[in-house]
Amino acid sequence: MQKPLPISKGVTEKDIVDSLPDLHEACMRKTFIKFLGRRQSVMVALGKHREKYFLGSGTQAVLKQFQEELAVMDREIMVQNAGLDLPYEYLQPSMVENSVTI
Repeated sequence: MQKPLPISKGVTEKDIVDSLPDLHEACMRKTFIKFLGRRQSVMVALGKHREKYFLGSGTQAVLKQFQEELAVMDREIMVQNAGLDLPYEYLQPSMVENSVTI
């Protein structure tokens, strides 16, 4: 929305249409969303690390437990998705990026 939220109940259709972005702005936003929302070719899943950031035995144990819990969640979601025509993968740990890649 391009205008502040209405503070009264007398909102008309024209008020709503006037608050929408123009065509150029809408196309720019769509482009940003498309590129920022796509899956990365170098994606590293949540809980996985290519580098050895956590070297202590205590941190290794916590990381291993975290990875095991993610694996359990991943399997549960896969079982739930098996019966769906359109699987819901957005919060499946193996499909969630470990960090932000921009």
